[in-house]
Amino acid sequence: MIIRASSGIDTETTRVLALRGVHVIMGVRNIVAARDIKEAIVKFPIAKVDAMELDLSSMASVRKFESDFSSSDPPLNLLILFSGMRTRQSDNKRMILRSCFRQQ
Repeated sequence: MIIRASSGIDTETTRVLALRGVHVIMGVRNIVAARDIKEAIVKFPIAKVDAMELDLSSMASVRKFESDFSSSDPPLNLLILFSGMRTRQSDNKRMILRSCFRQQ
């Protein structure tokens, strides 16, 4: 899972992992941008990418993301959270971590 994967280094990390056979779930605020990224990556047969909406400034969005992810039942083997988030978003980041690892 890569949080904020719709631009910059996050997008490149998504691409590289997916092209190496990793099933990548992108947690993104801009779902339209994520769909464009996904379409470009999944042209390669080995790549498996899913995008899920996640706005770290909204606790409702964080809870929905956690609920949707938990109900889809994929294993969480790696969680990538790049820095550069504001304080309130850091609290939401901690909630995501707790929620995701609680299911393991």
